[in-house]
Amino acid sequence: MATIPRKYLRPGQFYAARRPVLAETLAGSCITVCLYNARQGFGAMNHFLRVRPRRAAESNRGQFFGDARASDCRLC
Repeated sequence: MATIPRKYLRPGQFYAARRPVLAETLAGSCITVCLYNARQGFGAMNHFLRVRPRRAAESNRGQFFGDARASDCRLC
């Protein structure tokens, strides 16, 4: 019997696959979205922090926040 590969997502990560995968994450105050496109035959999952605090400075950590990552989720 074949084993299904596992993929663990940390904050700021995104994963999409056409093959069966057990995607896992730990979402405390974070947000995780799982999508499946039956027509195209793939699923996806992302893991990100809530919207960046208003006073947070722009930095390379912007990829972790939901307002910066939402534009990366074009799956259809």
